Amino acid sequence: MKRVSSKIENDTKMTKTKFLTIALVISTFSLFSQQLSQKLHNIHRDSLYKQSYVLKDINQSIDSLFKLYLNKEEHIQGAVISIVSSDSVLLSKGYGFANIKSKTVFDPAQTNVMVASVSKLLTTTAILQLVERSKIRVDQPVSELIGDLEIKNPFNQPVLIRHLLTHTAGFDDTTIGSEVMTVDELGTLKDHLKRRLTPVVWEPGKYFNYSNIGMVLLAYVVETVSGLTFDEYLNKNVYAPLDMGSSGFSYKEASIKNMMTRYKWKEDENDVLFLDDSYGIKYTNQTGAGGFQTTASDMNNFMQMYLKNGKFKNRQILKSETIQAAFDPHFYYHKLMNRKQGLGWKVRKSKGVTYSYHSGDDTGIESIVVLFPDSDIGYFFASNNNEASDLKFQIRNLIIDKIKDKENKESLNPFQSETDLEALAGTYQYMNDGQSTIERLFSYLFGDVYKITTDNNMLSINGIKYNEIDSLLFQREEGGDLFVNFIIDENGSHYSTGYSTYTKISLLEKPSLHLILLIACFVIFLISMVIWIIKYVKTKKIFMPRLYLGLSMFSLVFFFGLLAIATTGGSAKYGVPQIFYFIFTFPLISILFGILGLLRIPKVIYNSSISRFNKLHFVAGLMAIITCLLIYNYYNIIGYKF
Repeated sequence: MKRVSSKIENDTKMTKTKFLTIALVISTFSLFSQQLSQKLHNIHRDSLYKQSYVLKDINQSIDSLFKLYLNKEEHIQGAVISIVSSDSVLLSKGYGFANIKSKTVFDPAQTNVMVASVSKLLTTTAILQLVERSKIRVDQPVSELIGDLEIKNPFNQPVLIRHLLTHTAGFDDTTIGSEVMTVDELGTLKDHLKRRLTPVVWEPGKYFNYSNIGMVLLAYVVETVSGLTFDEYLNKNVYAPLDMGSSGFSYKEASIKNMMTRYKWKEDENDVLFLDDSYGIKYTNQTGAGGFQTTASDMNNFMQMYLKNGKFKNRQILKSETIQAAFDPHFYYHKLMNRKQGLGWKVRKSKGVTYSYHSGDDTGIESIVVLFPDSDIGYFFASNNNEASDLKFQIRNLIIDKIKDKENKESLNPFQSETDLEALAGTYQYMNDGQSTIERLFSYLFGDVYKITTDNNMLSINGIKYNEIDSLLFQREEGGDLFVNFIIDENGSHYSTGYSTYTKISLLEKPSLHLILLIACFVIFLISMVIWIIKYVKTKKIFMPRLYLGLSMFSLVFFFGLLAIATTGGSAKYGVPQIFYFIFTFPLISILFGILGLLRIPKVIYNSSISRFNKLHFVAGLMAIITCLLIYNYYNIIGYKF
C-alpha cells in the first residue's frame, strides 16, 4: 500500500513538474513573442518614419525639377517616376508627353516604356532563380551550358556564370548587328550569338568592363537550361507571379500600341535645333542586355519583391539570402572604392548611404532603378529623351539627401605615398571597344582618350586633379565623390572608376600619332601619284614598279575616302551595308600591289639609269604604304572584320 501511495505521490509531483515546465515555456514564448512583435513593430515604425521623412517635401522638389526640364531650350518631352516601399506605392506619377503628336501623356499604369540596360535586372533575376533551383551554379563554366555554341577564349581560366553577372568575362564589346529595323528581322538568341559572340580578349575574372554580349549569353543560358524561350521563362516565373502583365521582351501588339515615342534633339544644316521623332520602336538582337518593355506600375511590383526579401503577395520569387548575395559586392579593385559590382546589380555608397541600382540609356531612352534596402525604398524612372540623363540622377540624389542622417565621411589612417606618379602618367583608353572588329577605328582613332599627368604630387586626369588616399587609390580633389584606382600587372598600367577600366597605351599606339602618320602617308601618296602621272605623260612609258606602287597608294586613299562616305550619318548597329564588302577589298588590293612593288626594289636600286632622288622617292613611297597598312591593320580594317 505504501508502495502504491508513494507511486501516486511521485506521479503527482512529476505531473506538477510537467505543468510548471509547460507553463514556464509558454510564459517564456509569450514574452519572447511580445518582444519580437514589439521589435518588428519598432522596425516597421522606423521604416514608416524614414519613408515619410524621405517623402516630406520631395514631391515639390521633383515637381520643380520636372518643370525646369520640361521648359529648357532642349527640353525633355516627358517621363514617369515611381517611389515605393516593400508594401506601399509612395509616389507614381507621369509628366509630359509620351507622344507629342497624339498628345498622349505619360501614365504610370498605361504607358509602356523602353528601359535599355535596366533590362539586365530581369536577366539577373532569371539566372538567380535557376541558381536557387540548382539548375546552374554561379561558379559553373558557361561552356557547359550552351551546347555547340563556341566561346573563343585563349586563356586557361574559363568564363563562369559569375563573370557574366559581374561584367568580368573579358569579352570584346561590339554594337555591329545589335539591332534590326523591323520585328520580322529579329532572329533567335542562338542565331545572334552564332553571328556576333565576340572573342574573349582579357583574362576572365581580372578586369571589369561593361558587357552587353555577356548578358545576352546569360539570357541564352536561361533558354538552354529551362527549355523555354527567354521571354516564356520570364512570363512563367517572373511576370505572372509579379502581376507584370504589361511587361516583356517580346513585341506584343498591346505594348507597342501604348509605347512611348523616342525623341532626340538635333541640329540641321543651318545649326537650327529640331526634335527628331523618327526612331520608332527599338528592335534589339541583344535580348537580355536590352529590349525590355514595361510600365511604372509593373516595375513597382518588381522593386517591392526585391525590397520584401523576394516575396510578392505571399509568392516567393527569390529567397532573401539570394537577394542579399546579389546586393553584396562581388568584384572591386580596392575595398575603399565607392562603386562595386554585385551579381547583376551595381552597388554604390554615397554620403553614407549604400544602395543597389542599374541605369539604362539609348537613343531617346533614359531609365534607372535604385533600391535602398536599409530604408525600404525603391525608385524607378523612365524618359523618352536623353536630355533627362541628369534628371534621373538628380532625383536619386534627392532621395539620398533625405535618407542620410549626416555626411558620413570615413576616417582614413594617415597615408604616406610611395607611388611613382610619373609611372602612372600617360594616355589611356577604354579597354573593350572594338578589340576584334572594325569598330576599333571609330572608338580608338576618333574616340575619347584620357591624358594623365602629374601636378604637385597629384594626378591630373584630363585636367581634373586627384589625391592619393591609399596605395594606388585616388580621390577627386573637388567634390571627392569619385575614386580612381590604378592596377599594375603583366598587361601594363590600368585605371578604373569602379564600373569601367582603361588601359595605358604606348607611344606607338597613340591615336594622335596615327593621325599624323596617316596624313603624312596620304600626302606622300598624292604627291607621288601626281609626279608619276606627269612622268608618264611626258615619256609615254610605263615603269612597272611605279605602277604597282601607284595602284597600291590609290587603293589605300580611295578606301579611306569611300569608308568616310559610307559611314557618314550611318550606324553599324543594323549591320554593315553590303557595299562594305566592296570597300574593304581595296586594302587587300593594296597589299597585293605593294608586294609586287616590294619585289621590284632590287631592280630599282641597281638600275643606273634611275637617279638617286627617284630611288629615294620610290623607297619612301613603299615605306609610306607599309606604314599605312600597319595602321590599317591595328584598327582592324584589313580583312572583313565585321
